[in-house]
This record gives sequence, structure tokens and C-alpha cells, in this order.
Amino acid sequence: KFSLEARIHAQNERSINSNFLSVNGQSNKSIIGCKELIFGEGSSHFGISDGRFTELSSMDNIKTHVSLPEFDLEGNCYDWGEFLEQNHHRHLSSSHSDAQEISSGVYAEAVRNSKELEEELEKLKTDPDEIREKYQDAMDQNLVLEGKVANYDQVLKELEEGFISNVELLQICEKDRDDLRIEHDSVLKTAEQLLNQSAEAASKSDDLRFFTTFTFAEIERATSDFDPSFSTMGRREWKHL
Repeated sequence: KFSLEARIHAQNERSINSNFLSVNGQSNKSIIGCKELIFGEGSSHFGISDGRFTELSSMDNIKTHVSLPEFDLEGNCYDWGEFLEQNHHRHLSSSHSDAQEISSGVYAEAVRNSKELEEELEKLKTDPDEIREKYQDAMDQNLVLEGKVANYDQVLKELEEGFISNVELLQICEKDRDDLRIEHDSVLKTAEQLLNQSAEAASKSDDLRFFTTFTFAEIERATSDFDPSFSTMGRREWKHL
């Protein structure tokens, strides 16, 4: 049988220890190995010391969600074994479930990334042939274009040379035209002079032709049998003629 004072002291220890376990269960961290728990006897405060300083906390602000173990006043002991085992299994089950969810998510992401990589690899396997074919087509087109450019350059050069030649030929033709025009004017002037001279010569020729049409012998023969009585002129005038 325990006295009333012993029961109160045991109840305080149970309350302090249960709240301490609740804090450990919520943070999922073990602070027993690195920090020392200091209980204030007969108080609802406890301290946590790491050797350098001591943190004081109040039990009034801590909410516990951990079921308390049964306290055996007769045996003056706690049933900690079953309590810790239950909480340990609960923690392992929760951790295992969380790990499974995380693992399944990571696995799904890895599978999706793997499929994407496989698709990219397949594209890379087929792309080189297409790229090589497109490159060859581009090179062929480039050769054709280079040939056309060379032809255009040759044509342009010929046109430039032809233009220069045509300019020179035009200058020669203009000079020949000027020379022909001068010669034409000279020929016209000469022809006009010759025409005038021909007209003068024709006029003189007509006058001479009047006197040289019949010879003297022809006139004498024509007038040998001429009857002087038909003459309106006297013999003297006739002889004079």
C-alpha cells in the first residue's frame, strides 16, 4: 500500500513522462541521446539541457495524443514495454505507409522520365538519317544555286562588255553618219553645179544645132533647081546669102 504522498508523486511523474513521450512522438526525433531531461519535482515544468544551456517548457501548452499506459499502484510500476511496442509499431506502420507513397510517386516519376528518354532516344536514332538526307538535299540545291550564280555572273559580264562594245559601235556609227552627211551635201552641191553646167551646155548646143543641121552642099543641091522668080528677094540679096 502506498501513502497519499507517494501516489501524488507517482501521478506527477506519469503526467510528465507521458507528455514528454508525446513531444517525442510528434517531432519524430530522439533527443534522449543528445539532450538531458530535467524534471522539476512537484512542478508542471521540465527542462531540456544539452550541456550548454537549459530550456524550460511548460506542460500546460503541450497537447498529448498518445494513450497513457496503465499505472499499477499495487506493483508501483508502469507497463512501458507494451506501450512502447505499440507506439513503435504504429510509428513504423505510418513511416512505412509514407515511404510507400513516396516510393510509388518516385517510381512513377522515374518510369515516366524513362519513357520520355526512350522516346527521345528513338527520335535520335531516326533523326540522323533524316538530317543526313536533308543535308544532302541542301547541298544539292546549293550546288545548283552556285551554278546559276556563275551563269548570271557570266551573262552580266557579257552584257557589260556588249554594252561597252555597243557604245563604241554607236560612236563609230555616229561618226560615219556625220561623214556621210558631209559627203552627201558635197555630192548634192556638185550635182547641182553639174546640172547648171549641163543646162548651159544644152542651150549652147541648141543654137549650134540650128546652124549645123544642113551642110552647105546640101543647101546648094537643094537650091540648084530653085526658080528665082519664087524668091521674094532680089538676085543680089540671094547671092549675098
